[in-house]
Amino acid sequence: MYQPKRPRPSAQKKLLAADRRNKAETDAKLTEYTGQLADFTRGLFYATVVLGFATLGLLVIGILQSRDVKESVSAAKSAVIESKNANRISRDALVVENRAWLELDLRFEGAVRIENGLLTMTYYVTVKTSEKPRSEPTRLF
Repeated sequence: MYQPKRPRPSAQKKLLAADRRNKAETDAKLTEYTGQLADFTRGLFYATVVLGFATLGLLVIGILQSRDVKESVSAAKSAVIESKNANRISRDALVVENRAWLELDLRFEGAVRIENGLLTMTYYVTVKTSEKPRSEPTRLF
């Protein structure tokens, strides 16, 4: 049966010392990388908190803008209604201002007679149109 040679005690100590140094170096690097990972994770946490506050701020701004837009739409609807009323008033004023006015001249001539139970009279009516009345209009009916 074959048995491997055992290292000498001084060689064995050298190997153990080298293994310990390698392990110490590896542990030091692992500790350093773990610290860097913790720092990076802390940075991510702070960034997430900041983004959370920013999101809440945007939510509040969105709610305020929504309210302002609703008020703006309401004001626009009111403006449309008032504009329609103003247009109607302007149209009515334009019609009144530019319509033809009638002037009636009523003249009776001769005597009033009653013949065979009928009333007879002679009169002349002159109708003129003008752009503006000479006096205040009179309603007949």
